Amino acid sequence: MNATIPTNATSSKPAKRGFPFAVCIKCGDATGAVRVRLDDVNEFSCDSCSETFAAADVRKHLAAWSAVLTWLATCPETK
Repeated sequence: MNATIPTNATSSKPAKRGFPFAVCIKCGDATGAVRVRLDDVNEFSCDSCSETFAAADVRKHLAAWSAVLTWLATCPETK
């Protein structure tokens, strides 16, 4: 028995796939214009600001915010 997998694709336009929520760590653009190079998957580039950055830069960015969020969790609640 063959199953049909529904998609939003049409015969003339395939369904989009990807991560529309990944914003540029340099300019903050949220249009999904961050690209990864196929010949060096460690390098990203942003169509909006033309900046490039590496996976290590993203990790540093996330680590900094993770530290802030961890600290915020220790703050007392206010009334």
